[in-house]
Amino acid sequence: MAQIRFRVGDRTVSLLKEIIIRLDFESLTDLNAVIKRLKRENSINTFLKGYRVIKSNRISLQMPPSVVEDKFIPVERYDVTDMHRFFDSAIEPIQDVTLDVTETYVCLTIKTNDDYSSIEPYIELVSNVANLIKSEDSYVRFCRIAIRKIDGEDFENLEEGFRVFKSSRFDMEHNFEHFSKTTHKAVLMDYFMADSVKFNMTNSIEKFRNGKCRICLDMDSYIDEECYRESPDLRALDVDEILKNKLNNRLYSLFAECVILEHAINNE
Repeated sequence: MAQIRFRVGDRTVSLLKEIIIRLDFESLTDLNAVIKRLKRENSINTFLKGYRVIKSNRISLQMPPSVVEDKFIPVERYDVTDMHRFFDSAIEPIQDVTLDVTETYVCLTIKTNDDYSSIEPYIELVSNVANLIKSEDSYVRFCRIAIRKIDGEDFENLEEGFRVFKSSRFDMEHNFEHFSKTTHKAVLMDYFMADSVKFNMTNSIEKFRNGKCRICLDMDSYIDEECYRESPDLRALDVDEILKNKLNNRLYSLFAECVILEHAINNE
């Protein structure tokens, strides 16, 4: 699906700023064997030209503030491992992309610019990595599959911002005047589970002294062990199908509920 763009003042902007696709797994015996195969695999090295090892005795996998109060997943976790980083993306249009691989997770981070068009080639890339890991070690078991998207933009004032975002999704339908006069930051968090998929949503508004404001929408969708227990049929789905149909499509639906699509300049 094409990236939705909005007119903000005299600018045309894409609200999407960052995407994180992450696979957590267990029971991998030989990470070095996986890395050697990733380097040789055309479906990987054609699109990520750079590689380096990040040496660390302690890597903190901090969860975002939006899930601090969430009881579904831990706030912080520590792994002792080396992190293998692939970078220098050749996927068009060019974005700032890194692929991190360790003994327990694969994490693709895309810092998007206004030329970004689609998540599909990145889902394909991560799915290829997942398939390679499984082919290298059939005992590997994926225990968490997730996509996180961060949308946001700076606006001249709240009125301009709410010509793009729906004020009701930020609890502003009845609090707009009060927030405009007294509050500098408002955060609305929601955690829920639907159709065996878990979601974290954080909607925030920050008002600056010069009258400008920043509106952000931080959404995380994922499947974990509890989801697999509730719906064993999920185990029959491959990573590609889960990322596309279970996670990304639903994130788009949530995004569409938070913005005024009628004001998008390329909404079909």
